[in-house]
Amino acid sequence: NEQGEVGLSYTDYFAQRIEATNLPVWFNKGFATLNYTTANVLADLQANISKSVYNTAGEQKNKLSIRDGIAGADIITISAGTNDVLKHVTVSSTGQLTIDEQGLLEEVKQVTKNYEAIMQEVQLSNPSADVLVMGYYNPFPQQNQEMNSQLDSLVSVMDQAVKQVV
Repeated sequence: NEQGEVGLSYTDYFAQRIEATNLPVWFNKGFATLNYTTANVLADLQANISKSVYNTAGEQKNKLSIRDGIAGADIITISAGTNDVLKHVTVSSTGQLTIDEQGLLEEVKQVTKNYEAIMQEVQLSNPSADVLVMGYYNPFPQQNQEMNSQLDSLVSVMDQAVKQVV
């Protein structure tokens, strides 16, 4: 969260909802990392990094490699890409947004390539897992109508690009 602490996210609520049905749940969000980009996710997959398991009880002492985590999963959630494109959006001290449109369009292409590689890595480790990929939203809804139209178009382009890959 904004304080740098591990808090509840949609994945926690998803796991809690499954637990409420009395189905057994093994949940780990240890690979979720603040400010990560699709390039970071891909690099972690390619390097097969290990991180502490972080489940509904909190951080555990044991570590798990990302490939082992994927291999043992029935459901995998991925939420990445927003940080990739936000580096092309600047906010002035008055709250005015400036968008580097050319840089942003190039970044969307790179996000698409990264997602293709991420999905290939996931398929190699676990071809039978269900993969849920989160879509995007306008993080600046307080902007004027013209800027919101631009941002909504950007969100739509990103959603469509990632949807095609997934």
